[in-house]
Amino acid sequence: MSAATATTARARYQAVPEELRSRPQWVCWRLVEREGEPKPTKEPWQADGRRRASSTDPSTWSTFEEATAAASAGGFDGIGYVFSADDPYVGVDLDAGLREADRGAIMAALDSYAETSVSGTGVHVIVRASLNGSRRRSGPFEVYERGRFFVVTGNHVRGTPATIEASSGT
Repeated sequence: MSAATATTARARYQAVPEELRSRPQWVCWRLVEREGEPKPTKEPWQADGRRRASSTDPSTWSTFEEATAAASAGGFDGIGYVFSADDPYVGVDLDAGLREADRGAIMAALDSYAETSVSGTGVHVIVRASLNGSRRRSGPFEVYERGRFFVVTGNHVRGTPATIEASSGT
C-alpha cells in the first residue's frame, strides 16, 4: 500500500466542512509516476473513472457524495476539492519545507479550517477570501484561488476551527 493510500484509508471525510461538501466541485485522484519527474503527481480523475478531470472544466467535477463513493469503491487514492472563480475560497498549502513554528503561525493568523495533507507532513488551510490573481507560490508556501485542486483528507488539525472562516490575511 502506498503512503498516499495508507493516509487516505485514515481519511475522515465527515470532518470536511459542510459548506465545501455541498458544492459540486469534487474530483477523485490517483498518484501517478511520470517519466522524467522526480516524484509522483496527484492526477485528478472524474468520479466515474473514465477519464481525467480538469481543474478548469466544471463538467468533469462531481458531488462530494459521488467522489467519496468512488474513492471508497477503490481505484482511486482519494478525493479533492477544485477551487474555482465561482466559490469564495482560497486554499493555502503549507508544505513540509516550512518550519513547524512557521506553519503554526500562519494557521493561527488565518484562523480557519486546516487539515493535514495526504503525506502527513504538510497542512492545507481553506479560508473565505480572494486573491489579487489566481495563484501565489513561494517555495513551500502556495496559495490558490481557482484552477487548482487540493487533495482533501478531512484530517482536521486540532486547535484550528472546524469551519471555514473569512480571512483578510491572504
